[in-house]
Amino acid sequence: MNISHRQLKAFLLLAQQRNFSRAAEQLHIAQSGLSLMIRELEGQLGFRLFDRTTRQVTLTQFGAEFRAVAEQNVKRIEEIVEQVGRSAQRANTTLSIGAPPLTCSYLLPPVVAAFEQRHPGVRLTVVDTDLPSVSSMVRAGHLDVGLGMFIKAAPGMLRQPLFHFSLVAASAAPKFQLARSPRSWSALAGEQFINLPFDNPLQQLIDKNLALVGHEGPPRFVVNFIETQIGLAEAGRGIAILPSTAVPACRGRGIRLEPLGPPLVELEFYELRDRGRKLPPCADDFCDLLKRSIPRAVRGG
Repeated sequence: MNISHRQLKAFLLLAQQRNFSRAAEQLHIAQSGLSLMIRELEGQLGFRLFDRTTRQVTLTQFGAEFRAVAEQNVKRIEEIVEQVGRSAQRANTTLSIGAPPLTCSYLLPPVVAAFEQRHPGVRLTVVDTDLPSVSSMVRAGHLDVGLGMFIKAAPGMLRQPLFHFSLVAASAAPKFQLARSPRSWSALAGEQFINLPFDNPLQQLIDKNLALVGHEGPPRFVVNFIETQIGLAEAGRGIAILPSTAVPACRGRGIRLEPLGPPLVELEFYELRDRGRKLPPCADDFCDLLKRSIPRAVRGG
């Protein structure tokens, strides 16, 4: 016996409509095709399912009994197909996140762990690269979401703030210290600095504030990554002005961090997306997890 799902669906629809013409129309087949399908089903079962007259079609006693069985089987098959389809959809869902190395090293790991527990079927990719590359990869479609301090707006990009951060001055100390009292920008005039490249938007903002308090002269070092700034500051090679999101990277090291102000400089940590791309809902969940995680990481809670 080789009864198909299509035959069962046709039988149930005919039992409901009690009319070959209407049932065939809903199945998008010819009436003769439906008649043949029902005859083949009856032949496989070994009993008649319908009594046919010129006016209507009615179920036989055996047809009525078979209808209950057919309904259960069709419902079960469709439930299984739907369930497997959802599983397949989850298995085919991917999410790619890009961020600078500091963010990937110190802010993302607990978020990745929490996300994968909540979305075990999603294939998550994390790309650690410099900030300009993150922005370029989002624009090119190689990343779904970019994360970082995207200070300058990018055309065609959707930029959403996740977290407010400020700036801190990092200098060498016997052990890690996070000062409560701020250090004014004017108190930094004349110090030796460990800077990021001059074309870095964050460094440009820092240089602007230092110029306002009369600081002149070249930096002691110019490096590409905040991690290098932290290492040189710990070695006593100068002062590094860092975003407060770097606090987790300084814990456990010989670094003293002092909040900077007045003036207080408040900035944003952003998620960056391509305006024209539709992302899976799990992208929003990842960013929500990060939004809740960053303040705890910076505070050390």
